[in-house]
Amino acid sequence: MNITPEIERRIASFVADLDGLVRSAALEAVQAALSGKAPAAKAPAAVATKAPKPVAAKAPVARKSKGGKRDPKDLAKLVDTVEAHIAKNSGHGVETIAKYLNVSTKDLALPIIKLLDAKKITRKGQRRGTRYFAAK
Repeated sequence: MNITPEIERRIASFVADLDGLVRSAALEAVQAALSGKAPAAKAPAAVATKAPKPVAAKAPVARKSKGGKRDPKDLAKLVDTVEAHIAKNSGHGVETIAKYLNVSTKDLALPIIKLLDAKKITRKGQRRGTRYFAAK
């Protein structure tokens, strides 16, 4: 049984479909740019063959608006979460902590400052080499 022609036919079909999608998307983008409107979002034409990756639950980080203050309850939860992580994983840097907690490093700045001020954690190092440890 020779399946090479069938494989080649399916590849050619896929390439043709993909070419059509790219061309129509480019045409819509150009038309939208010329008219000054944003292109309309469309549902995908084909069903994805892979299941989406499960998203890890994020640590509580909520902001009201850009530059706005976080809810004190959410901030307190994040402070507790960071403290618990550092207690279990002494020696991690802020980037590693952010990765484990699934938050941005920017969102960790205030909780870490609060923990340092309360002397619940200590730090060693400078700048990106800073490591955090549970207070003794």
